[in-house]
Amino acid sequence: MNILYVNLQHGCPHWIMWYVEIIFQKNNANLHETSISTAHLTSILIRVFYVIRGDTTLYYTCALRTPWHNVLVFSVDGRQSLIPLTKLKLQSEYIPLMFQDQLWCFFQLPPSSSTLLGPILKLSVLGKSPKFGISIDLDKKIDVSQLDIAWMKMLLNRFGVVVIRQCKTSLNKENYSYFCEQFGPPVIWNFGSLLVLKPVVTPESGHASRESMPLHFDLCYPPDYLVKTGLYNDYVPQYFMLYCVKAPPECGGGKTNFVNGRLLLESIEDTEILRWKTMNIASSTPKSYFGGKSFTYPMIMSHPKTNENVLRYLETSDTTYQPVENTCSTDNDINDVETFDEFNKKMKEKMRDQKWYMEYTWHDDDIVIVENHILLHGRTAISEESERELWRIQIY
Repeated sequence: MNILYVNLQHGCPHWIMWYVEIIFQKNNANLHETSISTAHLTSILIRVFYVIRGDTTLYYTCALRTPWHNVLVFSVDGRQSLIPLTKLKLQSEYIPLMFQDQLWCFFQLPPSSSTLLGPILKLSVLGKSPKFGISIDLDKKIDVSQLDIAWMKMLLNRFGVVVIRQCKTSLNKENYSYFCEQFGPPVIWNFGSLLVLKPVVTPESGHASRESMPLHFDLCYPPDYLVKTGLYNDYVPQYFMLYCVKAPPECGGGKTNFVNGRLLLESIEDTEILRWKTMNIASSTPKSYFGGKSFTYPMIMSHPKTNENVLRYLETSDTTYQPVENTCSTDNDINDVETFDEFNKKMKEKMRDQKWYMEYTWHDDDIVIVENHILLHGRTAISEESERELWRIQIY
């Protein structure tokens, strides 16, 4: 990654970094390239300076001004642009997104629901990166069925996880299933599409225990009847939903933790990305609610829909009910066990870097929707005194 870009990230306000990214795109440059020339970089950063200063005449065709005149706006299809604040129809067509209690940018609402939802919806970023996790607060005035599915898919593609809070009415299994199936066809297990996740006295797998769950992606260990062709794209769902029927107390554990693989991979040098692409990791767990066996995944794969790099690393674990063991091979059939053990330890630490790691505390009636290819997820341990019940549905 370019050193000057790293320094900018640590020294600039977030709104300036959005300007930097847009200007780099307009100049056909990649922020993360190490090969960009000093002259090219200097030229671009000079334009950034003029934008911040508000001198648009010196930034040739790109009529950008300070953020007090122009604001960052995302359209309903996810495209980003800079629009004068005075031209935005606030609370009817556009709503603000808050990041760390400050105004961050604006999102366009779908035309079919903008008048109704605009004055009510409250958007805020969940993670410590402005690109990770978004909360939609319905203020007990809107049912989840009134939200536009295509709009939420756009948010999922950009933020990885969408949390819907304070729905007007609680959901039952029937209307929750109907809501989820608007996103696509559900994964049908031998018990149906909806799995109840709650601790039991004698668990047969980690899902029903109180232990922590290692970081993983959903359906990484499919039963034979869901494997289909055996290709990742055929059996791994793009989304999964969790509905909170009963939340544990704040100090009772049971948080769902997330790793944004997209942000993690953006921090990795190109040479390391190439090395990770040669690593094939076989993961196995003897205990699971379907039987379980070993599956092998490349460390980095391509997203089935967008073709971007996705992190498919499964965290090792020595828990009683969900132990996970990894072995590694490369395209050259070289396997250094000692080196790989050290690699696993480093990955545990790296995945928990706060720039792309987040722990979510549940509240009753929360709905969490996850883009399963972009994120990894797990769970913190649940205390003996706590009750926790989630309903999960997976969507292809």
